[in-house]
Amino acid sequence: EYRIEAAISVLTLLLVYFAICVAVHIIKPRWIQLCNTPKRFAIVECSDCSITIEWFIHDQEDCLQYELDYRNQETDKWTVTTLSTTDLSAEENGRRVYTLLNILPETGYELKLCSVNHHVRSHFTELMTILTLKPGNVTFKFT
Repeated sequence: EYRIEAAISVLTLLLVYFAICVAVHIIKPRWIQLCNTPKRFAIVECSDCSITIEWFIHDQEDCLQYELDYRNQETDKWTVTTLSTTDLSAEENGRRVYTLLNILPETGYELKLCSVNHHVRSHFTELMTILTLKPGNVTFKFT
């Protein structure tokens, strides 16, 4: 009689263990959907009222959105802009381009970018800084 109860207990524990393993295998990837940090983040163009940035992605299906955080260097407040793939220029080689508009002339800005996939953010890129041009100056392109 005790052997039967012990066998039932062992089988119950094995079934529970198996159920937990299956649940973790199925559910965990949905909880932890990591996405890669954009690579080669750079400022490629600057004017008195816009900054154009570019970056490259690891995989075309890597993420659904990007988060661009930028701020005027004279303030501590970051502005957060969520960019969907429809907001960007995209090329087959994984290059993405976005132009930040309506910013102040002769102002220092800091920018950083991360990938977003189902509300999970990658690490931010390295912080980039730029000083926008005086009004009326020619756009400055980086090579």
